[in-house]
Amino acid sequence: MSEMIERLILAMQDIAGKEDLNEVRAESLARAAIRAMRKPTQEMLDAGAEAFAHYTDDQESTHLWQAMIDEALK
Repeated sequence: MSEMIERLILAMQDIAGKEDLNEVRAESLARAAIRAMRKPTQEMLDAGAEAFAHYTDDQESTHLWQAMIDEALK
């Protein structure tokens, strides 16, 4: 389980409570949330291109974003 998944589990349990959201359920929800972010919006692509000026097109920014999301899902 990745550090990002663990962070999301703790954040969700802080809000919902460990009694109401066990770790197995929280992990499923965390993975679903990250998967939902896997395809970047145009705004995200623009921000990524600006932050990483050497990445000049959407395809490169998408690849970078998806690589980070894929790592978070491990």
